[in-house]
Amino acid sequence: GSSATKTVTIQNISGGSFPPHALLFTSIVVAGTGFSLVSNGCPVSPATVAAQASCPVQVKFAPATTGSFSGSLTITDNGGGSPQKIVLSGTGS
Repeated sequence: GSSATKTVTIQNISGGSFPPHALLFTSIVVAGTGFSLVSNGCPVSPATVAAQASCPVQVKFAPATTGSFSGSLTITDNGGGSPQKIVLSGTGS
């Protein structure tokens, strides 16, 4: 089967046009058939990401069968618009 790993960089954009504040993650979850969290370089509460800092999250797609698949990367934090959801898609061959 096929597989692929992608890195998503999460950035705390406060401190530019927004007042600076520490970003506090309560969860980072990958869902969907064939998708998994390979590594989480983001600190989980009580640790924080400082204003203008970033951290990487790696997601792997390795389906057991052929076909199209969809999933999501959901990031829950103390930032505006939480939780943030990134739609994932892949095709197994």
